[in-house]
This record gives sequence, structure tokens and C-alpha cells, in this order.
Amino acid sequence: MKKTIVEAIKEVMWAEEKPMTIREIHDRIVEKELYQFKAADPIHIVGSQIRRHCEGRDFPSSSKVKHFKTVDGKKFYTLSQPINNAENKTTKSRNTTVGTPASRKQNKEDHNGLKTGFAKMTIVQAIKQVMEAYSRAMTVQEVYDSIVSQNLYNFKANPPIHVVRSQIRRHCLDLDFPSASDIKHFQIHGKDKYSYLEEPIRQKLVLGKVGKNTDVEEIAERQAQLQVENIPDEIRDRVFISYSHKDSKWLQRLQVHLKPLERLGIIQKWDDTQITPGARWREEISTALKRTRVAILLVSADFIASDFIDKNELPPLLDAAASDDAMILPVIVSPCRFDKTQSLSQYQAINSSSKPLIGMDKAKREELFVKIADAVEAALYTV
Repeated sequence: MKKTIVEAIKEVMWAEEKPMTIREIHDRIVEKELYQFKAADPIHIVGSQIRRHCEGRDFPSSSKVKHFKTVDGKKFYTLSQPINNAENKTTKSRNTTVGTPASRKQNKEDHNGLKTGFAKMTIVQAIKQVMEAYSRAMTVQEVYDSIVSQNLYNFKANPPIHVVRSQIRRHCLDLDFPSASDIKHFQIHGKDKYSYLEEPIRQKLVLGKVGKNTDVEEIAERQAQLQVENIPDEIRDRVFISYSHKDSKWLQRLQVHLKPLERLGIIQKWDDTQITPGARWREEISTALKRTRVAILLVSADFIASDFIDKNELPPLLDAAASDDAMILPVIVSPCRFDKTQSLSQYQAINSSSKPLIGMDKAKREELFVKIADAVEAALYTV
């Protein structure tokens, strides 16, 4: 049975029976092949998951369910029983020991066996839990209603049923479109009913891959595992588009593809076309940069040559990315020295520098813009 990263970490800790550093845990996981890492920095994944589930650690992306404890901030060990801080608040009046098997059985169950726990789960996990409990093909509406009634997932988008539908179809066997994932968890029955697969299937796609190493599933996984140990002064919830005015036609097309996400309330986009006449534009740009979660860079020779971008926009964005506060998403617009510009090339572009936007036909360009929108959605609205 495929292990989660947390299960792999716990297995290593139990076997060693001593406090361990993140590096030691990572090395044992790799040595024993307990988990297949997808992200480029696997040690970061191990460290982020340990800290997210570590007792006494509380920050925006931390989990309510604690599996680990630290000795000195550098070494960690596994708890004999998980501690559910959210359950603790609701079960104290029942005099139930938090984290024990007895307390976990206190979770409510509906007539189909669905549990309403407080443990954080992804939308895909929530969908699978519902389908597994009902043991039949279900419509999107039925799945959504069950998730809401059982409080399995905290929806951010409006309307939330759109999220359920899009995630089922993205991970549905034999459905291939630009934003589809090659990891399939569901299968379709007839026109409008779906069920879950016993084991995920990786299916080769034709339309689902636009560019090199830009799998939205990996972007979503990477963003889900990133964490910020301290609460920032500014809430980062914006999509900042940095571009040269000579490339404004590409900005306009990108805006069209991001508009549906804006309408649903998933993103708040900012670019300099929103600066009003007479406004203090430097202050507006500075404020937008401080709130940036995803930065889309429309990279061209004009972009790289811009002194304003180099001195005013890139430094705060790259600093935020270095501390995992922001995600940098380069888009190669035209042939340029992107690969030789170290400050930029350290970030994976959504398209290869050998396949810039300007060299694509219209259909390929539109597919790439869809891919950009999917990557932004994955980063701000993690599945």
C-alpha cells in the first residue's frame, strides 16, 4: 500500500527509536524507498511535514493533528499517539483523552459510515472518502452535498461545487484536456456519474502537458507543502504580473484566461494597468508586491533589459520566493537570455525557452495560457 510522506516519516522514527534530524530522516526514507518524492527539494518536503505536524508549532499552514515532537528544534521523534488540537477543544467537556483510539471513535458517523473529523484533507481525498463510503457511482452534486454535510473540506471558492466538478474531471480516467492531471483517481459512468478507483492510475495525456516539467499536480503538491513559520505582516493573496510594456499584448491575453478565476473569487490579480491616473504608483506597486503569493513573469529580452523591473519588482519577489512566501512562475514570451540569467533561471518556467510564446501557433498559445491559469489556481487554491 502506498504510504503518505507522514507515514514514511513515522516508520523511520519508529525503527530508529531515537530523536533524528530532518536530514537523517530524509536519508532513511530514500534508502528504504518508503516514499516517491515529486518536488525538486525532497528534504524541504520532509522538514515542512515534520514541522506542520509537530507539537508546539503553530503557524498559518500547520496541521491541527500532531504526530511529532522536537527535542531541541533540530531533532524530532514520533508521538505514541497523534494529538488532535481541534478535537481537544470539542472533547474536553466529555473527559475524553485527546489522540487516543477511544477519542477518535467519538467522531460522528452518518448512516453510510462517513466520519466528520477535524484532520485536514485535500479536496481529492474528501471526494474519494465520500465515493468510498457510498460504494456507488455519484453525480457531482451528490458528492458536493455529502462533503458539505459532513464538513470534510473548507471551500474557499465561490461557487464551491465548481471545485468538486473540476477536480473530479481533472483526475478522471480517459478525460484528456489541457488542465487534466495524468494521475487518475476516478472513472466516469455514463454522462454525469463518477466513482473512485481502488488504486490511482497514471495515464499518458496528449493535451494535459504543455511545456516541460510543468505538471500542475506537482505544483499543487509543492505549494501545499510549503510553510511560513512566522505570520507575515501582510497576507499574501495576490497574483502579481510583471512584464515589459512592449509585451502588453501577451498581458492582455493572460488577463482573459485569469478572469474566470477572478470571477470565482479564487484569485486577486494585480498589474500596473490597475494604477489610476494621479496615484502614487510606487506605493501601489510596493503594496501589491508585499501581498503577492504568485508572481507571473512574462520574460523577454525587453523584460530582462528593464532597469525598473530589475531594481524595483524582481528583488522583493525573489526575496519572498526564497523564504517560500511567494511562487515565481516565469513564462518565456520570446527568445532571450532567460537560461543564462541566474536570478530567473533558478525557477522552472512553465514553457521551455526553446518554445517561447511568440513561436507557437494560436492553439498552442491558448493551451499554454490555460496551463498558466491552472498553475496559478493550484498555487492559491491547493487541491
